[in-house]
Amino acid sequence: MQRARGLAEASEVKYVCAQRRRCTTQQLRHYTTMEDSAKPAATGGMPEESDAVGYASSDCYEAIQNQQEEIEKSIKESGPLVSEPLPLDTLKSDFDGHRVYLEKLEVLNTKYSKIRRVRRDGNCFYRAFGFAYLEYLIEGRRIEEAKRFIRFCDECKDALVSFGYIQFTVEDFHEQFVGMVEDLVLNDGQVSDLEERFNNQSYSDYYVVFLRLVVSSYMQRNEEFYANFISDGKTVKRFCETEVELMGLSSDHVHVSALSLAVDVPISIENCQQSGNLNTLEFPGREGEAAGEKVPAPVVLLYRPGHYDILYV
Repeated sequence: MQRARGLAEASEVKYVCAQRRRCTTQQLRHYTTMEDSAKPAATGGMPEESDAVGYASSDCYEAIQNQQEEIEKSIKESGPLVSEPLPLDTLKSDFDGHRVYLEKLEVLNTKYSKIRRVRRDGNCFYRAFGFAYLEYLIEGRRIEEAKRFIRFCDECKDALVSFGYIQFTVEDFHEQFVGMVEDLVLNDGQVSDLEERFNNQSYSDYYVVFLRLVVSSYMQRNEEFYANFISDGKTVKRFCETEVELMGLSSDHVHVSALSLAVDVPISIENCQQSGNLNTLEFPGREGEAAGEKVPAPVVLLYRPGHYDILYV
């Protein structure tokens, strides 16, 4: 687990902040005021928790980076961060020799026609959600819905700052993400522009980090509720630090539900696993949950153990 966390932290430093400030999400907390962007590096400030991650010795950190680069090279050779729309039958090669999955693929073919593959890097849920929802907004020119989405993002940003995260860094991630929404939806962008943004590692990982922070913000604002879903004696705050904010860590129904509620966007997931029938999981967002109604989901994902892709009817 420690190794995975270290690799995730190294990946975040390398990609997310490579062209801007080198500050990880783990370093966002415990600083209530900062004078300039160099202060974290100058002070060597550390989180209060004695077992905080991401502050290994320089030799250890270099070894982690080298190992991470090898892993990243292998992952990159497997395809783009977000593919073009592909025929759903391209999944046959993935399921070859697995009769149960092939049978479920036949069922999927009755409901969907295409799929966008998302790279298997532990960030696939956030990347898939971000791309699918922005594609939905762009194609429908849904200006008012985009403005409402931005307001929810603003709400999450303000909450993070109130929790003690570094203001200039939170605002940086927020600015990059919201700026992308404004450029592509409010200013008549194209899906091809979205594809270009999400397949640029530096931009794409910035968006993933912000969506992770959105989930963290919402869970901490609703701590009493989410405490019921966390085991191992962790607090909600600690769960967010170790299971939500770090890059490269996969997501389950808790993360999916929190993001859906945080930005009030319904999410539908086709749950395709080895056992049981193919079933659909619905996350209705705030309005749908309050009304007890099923709201059509603009984001439809395919879940296979440990991975999410984007589905199209």
